[in-house]
Amino acid sequence: MVNLNNLHPHVKKQAEKLEVNANKRLTKYSMKITHGFRSFAEQNALYAQGRTKKGSKVTNAKGGQSMHNFGLAIDICLITPDGKKAVWDTKSDFDKDGKADWMEVVEEAKKLGFAWGGDWKGFYDAPHFEMTGGLTLAQLQAGKRPVFKDVEVESGFSKQVIDKVTTKPKPPVKPAPVKSYSLPTGVYREGDKGKEVKQIQEALDKLNFKLGKIDSHWGQHTTDAMRRFQSVYCNPVDGIYGKNSRAAMLKQLNK
Repeated sequence: MVNLNNLHPHVKKQAEKLEVNANKRLTKYSMKITHGFRSFAEQNALYAQGRTKKGSKVTNAKGGQSMHNFGLAIDICLITPDGKKAVWDTKSDFDKDGKADWMEVVEEAKKLGFAWGGDWKGFYDAPHFEMTGGLTLAQLQAGKRPVFKDVEVESGFSKQVIDKVTTKPKPPVKPAPVKSYSLPTGVYREGDKGKEVKQIQEALDKLNFKLGKIDSHWGQHTTDAMRRFQSVYCNPVDGIYGKNSRAAMLKQLNK
């Protein structure tokens, strides 16, 4: 299964349930998740397919215009019994139980709260399932993030637990306190290098917004980690370190 770690924790949990439930129901072909979170750069590369790059068009969404970019969507396929071939056939009843296998997966997904791209009246997207928590794309682009009841939302999204009965949030898990932590001033973004970039990377890592290797080079992973931090603590959510990001990071580090 594709790595789901960058999905919103609630969406990840439901996606994992979907794969289990769907594959219990299917007896011939199986279901597999093919895509989860996509960075803006990955989304732009996919958008270019069939336009400026070879291949068929697979999306009408540029970076920042897809629910995948906010960790709220998955794509699926069916896998042949030998495990060697991916299939996007939405009509065949491979297990001969009177209902198309694909639509059996759709039923299981809807039970878990997913909306299906095959129901869209505009761009038909059968492999796509999303869970937005009632937020629009414009709200997500403005920095809002969904909070789902009864689900612990981990670092990178919301850091609180909503109790179904009392609706009283439990105290957030705070990073270890760091006294008088300092960060560079100025603006830093993808492509920058140096000790200042390393300081920013170390701060993101300390705040549990993981970016992989801390190497003093601002690449795509650092941009994604910065966007996740901004989506929780400040605006704009653009993946660029500046005055607002610095102030928000210092506030969290020096608690």
